[in-house]
Amino acid sequence: MLDALRGVAALSVFLYHLQFNVMTRKVLGPSVLSMLDYGCRGVQVFFVLSGFVIAYSLRNTVLGPRSMIRFAIRRQFRLDPPYWAALGMTLLLPVFYRLVHVRSIDPFPGLRTIALNLLYVQDITRTTRIMSVSWTLCIEVQFYICFVLLLWLGQRGQPAGRPSLLTLLIITVTGIGSVLVRKESGWMLAHWCLFAAGVLCCWATFHRSTTWGLVLQVLVLICAFRYGSVYVVGTAAVLGIFVAGRCGALESFTGGPILQYLGRISYSLYLVHCLAFNFVLNTGAHFAHTNKAAIWFWVIACVPATLFAAHLFYLFVERPSVRWASRFSRHPATGHAQSVGVISDRSQAELEPSISAVPAVS
Repeated sequence: MLDALRGVAALSVFLYHLQFNVMTRKVLGPSVLSMLDYGCRGVQVFFVLSGFVIAYSLRNTVLGPRSMIRFAIRRQFRLDPPYWAALGMTLLLPVFYRLVHVRSIDPFPGLRTIALNLLYVQDITRTTRIMSVSWTLCIEVQFYICFVLLLWLGQRGQPAGRPSLLTLLIITVTGIGSVLVRKESGWMLAHWCLFAAGVLCCWATFHRSTTWGLVLQVLVLICAFRYGSVYVVGTAAVLGIFVAGRCGALESFTGGPILQYLGRISYSLYLVHCLAFNFVLNTGAHFAHTNKAAIWFWVIACVPATLFAAHLFYLFVERPSVRWASRFSRHPATGHAQSVGVISDRSQAELEPSISAVPAVS
């Protein structure tokens, strides 16, 4: 089920971004564009999934300096090579545009801007974002650092899969406090409630004693409906995963091969979808001009072209990084956490969250 949800979220984000290209807006009516606008909420599903899967992946880990460093290295090997490759493609693509005279391009960013983007701190430092969709990667890195530190503080030498009362209080209280943060910034505070809800959902799915934490978090998110669809989607994702987990459907419900495939390549799709469809549509605009039939051709063609580009990126960039990350495997804990078969053992690193993103929407 988790891969299916990831696939739905990845597709919704792709369709959301597709509406902003000039070529797309020429042929799609206002009603269709309005529907595509809801695709931006796929990112809330990714934040919840991220919390769930990270909590699950650490279930047998006793946190200490060595295991925390190993976790950080494994996550960065998982995220960095594909992100850096996509960043390089983003920098080089305008050069191609200039060579073929498709359109004018912005000045090449300076070394400081590139360095800060490579380190995921472009939003914190108020630096130009080279990839518009990279903002959630910056948030995700903060999630991982904060969550591991809070676990280390609350567990005190106990396996992370059996949260202590202190850990539950820390995650729940910080999650509730996050709901009150309204200002969007480069920091994770406004989004932490979604990650925390995913963490509590994981613990409540496998340990009935932690259900109260999940219920409390969900009630808070429901009360925050007045803040918009962000919390509606986040709450629905949490409840759906929780019910499926308690019914034993997390493994049995796959959503079909298409959603499984989209879920598998979702991180690659996130990284390259804007590059791919904008390349196709901007190139098409150079030839189609005002011919509506030609515009339709390029708009339709950009969808399989984008999926194909994401597939190639997955095969040749993301999958090797998954193999590198898997080398930093976790040492088993000395005893208390049980391994639950909700996530199969096929390449645990590959199943850890594929992060997809959309630009912040006011």
